[in-house]
Amino acid sequence: MQVKTPSTAIANIASQGDGTNGTQLCAFIELYGMLPELWNPANPSYLYKHKKYVALDKLLVVYKEIKPAATRDDVRKKLNSLRTNFRKELKKIESSKRSGSGSDDVYKPNLWVFHALTFLHTYEQPVNVHRQWNEVSTK
Repeated sequence: MQVKTPSTAIANIASQGDGTNGTQLCAFIELYGMLPELWNPANPSYLYKHKKYVALDKLLVVYKEIKPAATRDDVRKKLNSLRTNFRKELKKIESSKRSGSGSDDVYKPNLWVFHALTFLHTYEQPVNVHRQWNEVSTK
């Protein structure tokens, strides 16, 4: 299996982090972006569990470079964690836009992972914890 190398800019930023497998995580995220059956509901393969398992197994090969004893479930957990962090950053951006501050004051994410996951932007919505909590408390 040929794995695309991470884009130079993101790989450079990733390698400047805390030194814990930033380049491998970058490769993991890039491969995830090339597997739309895992993240794009408009993809015809999105609904087929078997195709998702095949895609997760491809990601598992790369993830084992970070965590050698990893399983398919570990890959799912990692993807969920990455997507959650992406949504949190989106929420910060939306909150700063709604605050009425000028365009210079809009929150700019500094996490390289956020920039690497920008392909998710169309399919992810920022989490609105307050709205969800109000819906639960009024029922």
